[in-house]
Amino acid sequence: MTLNSEHNSILILTALPFESRIILNHHNINIKPKKLTTYQLEESIYIIEVPIGFKFNPSILNRQIEKISPKLIINFGICGALESTIPIGSAFCIVRVYHFDKKLSEIKLSEIIKLFQPASLLTVDEAVLNAEQRDELYSETGCRLADMEAFHIALFCKVRRLPLLIVKIASDFADENSLTVIKSNRSVLKRSLTDTYENLMLAI
Repeated sequence: MTLNSEHNSILILTALPFESRIILNHHNINIKPKKLTTYQLEESIYIIEVPIGFKFNPSILNRQIEKISPKLIINFGICGALESTIPIGSAFCIVRVYHFDKKLSEIKLSEIIKLFQPASLLTVDEAVLNAEQRDELYSETGCRLADMEAFHIALFCKVRRLPLLIVKIASDFADENSLTVIKSNRSVLKRSLTDTYENLMLAI
């Protein structure tokens, strides 16, 4: 759909085509989204797929946001579980997001949807694919989850005073078998992402 600027809109940020397709399918839109291109899903709901790790010039996203003037930004997608007992497909609302930068940096989030479990999340620069590293990160930070975008998105929104909600679904155990686990649980993750998105849209 073509961009139609609306005030008080909701902007959804994803980082993977798998995440984006779940949302597009929900809105009966059959396209292959390009990175950093804005797509209108409904009258006041938009989606942008950002690069993995949020690695780009933020002024590009800034221009898109100025057109939309969102009342809320939602970072929606999958993440690894640093706590190895978390069931695959579990949905979480992120209340604190951390990042290692000489010392551990933290951003507290105030937007909480009580439909989902609250959790802290660690944003890492490289994917965690080692059980020993996973356990060390969990022990050191207490974060139950890990991804590669949320902290950078949270910092972007904090600087611009944009309300942010982060909802993540655990997709793997952040170890050597992560890719295999994601592939073997694709149907579980698809169902969980779909159900979580539908519940999220009803809640907001």
